[in-house]
Amino acid sequence: MTQLPDKMRQKVIIETNKNITREINNLIDQGGNGMKQPEDMIMEMFGLKNSGDRNEDYQKKRESLMEAYRLSGVAKLDGVVEYILELLENSVKLLIFAHHRAVLDKI
Repeated sequence: MTQLPDKMRQKVIIETNKNITREINNLIDQGGNGMKQPEDMIMEMFGLKNSGDRNEDYQKKRESLMEAYRLSGVAKLDGVVEYILELLENSVKLLIFAHHRAVLDKI
């Protein structure tokens, strides 16, 4: 596509919904075995650390992580919409990608 400028990556700090962020932290804490960091949960699930057999505990951790991931999109919704509106008000051309259905629907 010659009409688009070169890809420009940037990190934008977006305000999140504090209630949903608290819920995400609770889900991560429920992941079990004292793990607090999502990275640790992911590494264990994919066998990058000693995880033992995949059992009910594994399934519970996986479900908690997937719900936390889904909620992370919802927690950012209002901030994302505000940022996009700001860009559009300043006539900035943009291309938007999103993973979560709720985010796509709101945008």
